[in-house]
Amino acid sequence: MSSYDESQERFEEFLRTYKDDQGTLTYWTRVQQMSINDETSVSIDFQDLISFDNVFMTLAAEDPLKFIETVNDALVAVLRVEDPDYVNSIDITLIKARITNYSEHVALRAIRSKHIGKLLHISGIMMRASEVKPLLVQAVFQCRICDEKIPQTQEEGRYTEPVRCPLCDKKTPMRLLSQESQFRDWQKVRIQESPEELPPGQMPRSIDVILEGDVVDVSRPGDLVKVTGILQTTPDFSRRGGRLATFNIFIEANGVEISEKEHEQIEISEED
Repeated sequence: MSSYDESQERFEEFLRTYKDDQGTLTYWTRVQQMSINDETSVSIDFQDLISFDNVFMTLAAEDPLKFIETVNDALVAVLRVEDPDYVNSIDITLIKARITNYSEHVALRAIRSKHIGKLLHISGIMMRASEVKPLLVQAVFQCRICDEKIPQTQEEGRYTEPVRCPLCDKKTPMRLLSQESQFRDWQKVRIQESPEELPPGQMPRSIDVILEGDVVDVSRPGDLVKVTGILQTTPDFSRRGGRLATFNIFIEANGVEISEKEHEQIEISEED
């Protein structure tokens, strides 16, 4: 058995058997209520997880993508047994284990290149939020010549259509069949250093955070939030459009917590 399979089995066991200080099956109860509450995710306190098995500390630190894939697959596997009708009724790619209270807390101004690709826990004030948009993740195109339907996975948020039709072998613009394609809710927000983390006399730092699925629109500008996610990069471009060797950073969020609600709305932006 591979280490991936072992980790997945351990997480399945965690979901089924972990008890809090009062002896309550914390996560198993949440799993059982997912279909009742029409939910697609379960929030997992990372400190609970590593108290159950410290192997997840190593996996999350060394291979964050594999760690997230493991816990998501484990949650799907448990649901297939516990509530197969619910799993069959929804898009399983939306089923997520949302990690909160991750150990590696990094202040926004302390983020460096060594953190790229790592799982981080940040906190700050949400300053700006885009509108929620549908993100195309699995497209179905149709050839305008022979009407062949062609599935195409969309990678990293970039719209990509087939160069030519695999049936008639013709190069032609494709028609996107929106009703047969898969979309996911998407939102970009900006998080700024909270006053508690801001050094005297310094301007606050900020970072963009990408939200997908059921964590969009859970917080508002002015809220104090905590985000667990992977630090990613996107190319920087010159004013003439040339690609530079420098990169912009953003966090691809997995888990989002609201520490404090703020009723004053600071700024809402419709930029992408």
